[in-house]
Amino acid sequence: MLALILAIIAANELHDWAEIAVLAAIIVTVVGFMIALSPSRRA
Repeated sequence: MLALILAIIAANELHDWAEIAVLAAIIVTVVGFMIALSPSRRA
């Protein structure tokens, strides 16, 4: 729920394509860390 609220606030503050690109890179990085650190992932 908190992530959804923060995403809506962030979307309202983005005005330029560069800001959107930076936000997308941050999201991709966070998802990548979540996958890499997942306890069910096999090495």
